[in-house]
Amino acid sequence: MFTSTFSCRVRAWLALAAAVLFPLLPSPTKAAEGLWKKHVVHQGSQSLTAVAGDFTKDGRPDIIANSGDKTRLFVGPDWKEIVLDATPGHDFIHSETFDVDGDGDLDFIGARYQPGLIIWLEQPDHPLTEPADVAPRQLSRICNAVGNWLALTQARDALSLN
Repeated sequence: MFTSTFSCRVRAWLALAAAVLFPLLPSPTKAAEGLWKKHVVHQGSQSLTAVAGDFTKDGRPDIIANSGDKTRLFVGPDWKEIVLDATPGHDFIHSETFDVDGDGDLDFIGARYQPGLIIWLEQPDHPLTEPADVAPRQLSRICNAVGNWLALTQARDALSLN
């Protein structure tokens, strides 16, 4: 009997403490507001995919995003915009960074569903002074399963990328 009465009292105290103290705790949204500073990099047309990495070989993060049939490089920290590719129909909804050609730098991979297309843009040796390769290498026009990056790896291994 003592155990069950004690157990009920403990539960009642815990419930009361939770009811009083829980509202006083900061919510995750409110807690993050003061810690995360928003930086607007691009406005305008809808962007469905963006990736970050050091694409200019200066040790600073950059962003590559695709919107309005253009693939844009935003050079950090001031986010200067450089259009890497403006091929009509290149409206990607997935992207990734990967050293596709094995030369030690990050390349950009973009993909869309219909019609299926996966491309990669090779990072040049001097990204800010050399013109970009505006003819992306198209690894697959029929790969509708763009979420499966295994297909990309197999295609890369099967093609001669010299």
